[in-house]
Amino acid sequence: MTNKLTVLAGLLCLLECCSPNAHKKSPSEQINISIRKSSIPRSVSFSEAIKEIRIVPLETTTGCLLQRVVQVDEAGGKIFVFDQDVTRGLFVFDREGKFLYRFGNKGKGPGEFTGLTTFTFSKDLNTIYFCAAEQKKLIAYDIAGKWIEDIPLSIFYGDLQFLSNNQYVMSLQRGSYFRIGELKSNSYRDTIKFSSGISSYGGRQLFKTTDEGYLYSATSSDTVYSVSSHAIFPKYCFDFGPNKCTAEEQWSAWEKYKNPYPPNKLILGGPYLETNDWFMFRILGEASSGYYRYMVMIRNTITGDIQQIGTDDILFSSAEQAISLTNQNEFVTALDVGHLIEKRDSILNHNQFEYPSGMQERIKKLSQDDNPVLVFFTLK
Repeated sequence: MTNKLTVLAGLLCLLECCSPNAHKKSPSEQINISIRKSSIPRSVSFSEAIKEIRIVPLETTTGCLLQRVVQVDEAGGKIFVFDQDVTRGLFVFDREGKFLYRFGNKGKGPGEFTGLTTFTFSKDLNTIYFCAAEQKKLIAYDIAGKWIEDIPLSIFYGDLQFLSNNQYVMSLQRGSYFRIGELKSNSYRDTIKFSSGISSYGGRQLFKTTDEGYLYSATSSDTVYSVSSHAIFPKYCFDFGPNKCTAEEQWSAWEKYKNPYPPNKLILGGPYLETNDWFMFRILGEASSGYYRYMVMIRNTITGDIQQIGTDDILFSSAEQAISLTNQNEFVTALDVGHLIEKRDSILNHNQFEYPSGMQERIKKLSQDDNPVLVFFTLK
């Protein structure tokens, strides 16, 4: 009898964890991070922090002209690139950067969109979903870019990512931070109400981690939430002390200071990217009177040490700011080709990294009119 009860209890627990209502907070895993403007973590050069790197120039053709790459991922040996300024779907390249095809079309019919916020993969990486948030729908394609179906949703949303092939998490714009739902049953549950004193609007993007989960923080919040199929909880809580910037201070900054940000404050910003060894985030701070800049920080998950990634490295400004964590667990950023050409000689003469065969010749042949260059890297 005891064994039967044990098995039954285990089954009930499994069913509860798989349901949209199963997400609970786990405050025992909360990590508190205290930073003051007077004690910003020391800066290290980008080349000192990275372990491996590969640079992928994206082929430029008349059918593939990119401007502002905001999301990159990999699956099936292909690179998928989303350009927010050229919202014509996804551009697909091979691992060497050769342009293969584009899919997705603007419009209001089946399989079409008026605008996209992000894209995502099913957990088995066989299906790609376009997040057409303004049209309250998902658009499903197979990995080759063939349209499968439109999936209607009942609300405007910021981002949507999958916890399993059926279960998803959605970032909301009002009321609650998250909606946990299931595609097959069309059931859902909103969770984590907006806290008092922060922006009434949520953030947008859910950033994937290496443990099959996501990180998320709302606008004007000092808390980064961990989202997985097991739990949703505030994982990273930031304490900026007297340098904390409230939503009200940020909203009124232009009227008071003729500047979008109030003086002497620190503001938490994404992307929030996490591997087993590192947590990467950004802080916006006043570098000089009236001049603000984002500082890219990495926190060692084992020691708790925090370092600031320097922008004076040979890999030049912007390379240290990753925009995505790929399905291959690599950080990736998109680099303006002009910056790369400016620092080309320094990069080609740098002996710390071994570039793939032929890569140096490709870098030498870049011109100002070429597409952005992708930089994939892992940290030490």
